Formats: sequence, structure tokens, C-alpha cells
Amino acid sequence: MGILHLARVKGRVSKEVIAAIAQGVVIEGTPVAVTSCRIVEHGSSDSVVEVCIHEGRNRIIRKMFDEVGHPVVDLVRTQIGPIRLGMLKPGTVRQLTNQELGTLYSSVGL
Repeated sequence: MGILHLARVKGRVSKEVIAAIAQGVVIEGTPVAVTSCRIVEHGSSDSVVEVCIHEGRNRIIRKMFDEVGHPVVDLVRTQIGPIRLGMLKPGTVRQLTNQELGTLYSSVGL
């Protein structure tokens, strides 16, 4: 489990770039552990990529895609651990359901 993001990036992302990201990109001297990375959609001038990471360093997704030559245009976090954020707007909060709480506790061994 990790933090799942959808990133719209400039350019057409190749399978080779996805493989390079999946192996881990070094940012500021430290490799970024990427759990998964896949192309969701290609447009004429951009791509949408789903990336799952295990850390929340400042602007890490943006830095990672800058490093491979595909600057981020839009970025949204869609899931944190077992909790899907859905259509939660920036700056808003919601209560977790009992099922989400149970899943969260189970995921950390409680």
C-alpha cells in the first residue's frame, strides 16, 4: 500500500520511461520507491499516468517526472493506503466509515 496519484504530464510517455520510473528515480540524492506506475491515457500532447509511492516528500511526483523529461501539468492524490479519497475537494475533510477504519487498522496490524 502507498499513496496513489494520477498525473497529467507533458508529452507522450513511453513504456521505457514507465520502466525507468518503476525502477526508481533518484531525487536529491535519494531514490524514490515506486510501487507501481502505469499509463492510463495518451493524448495528442500529454499523457495521464497512475503512480503509487510510499513516501510523501515535498513535490516528489513533480520532481520525479521533471527528471524523466515529462513535467506535470495536473496532479491529484486519489488514495492513501487503503482509503480512497473519491471526489474530496482540496482543503475539505470527511469522516471515515467504520469499514474504512477497520481496513486501516488491519493494514497497520491493529
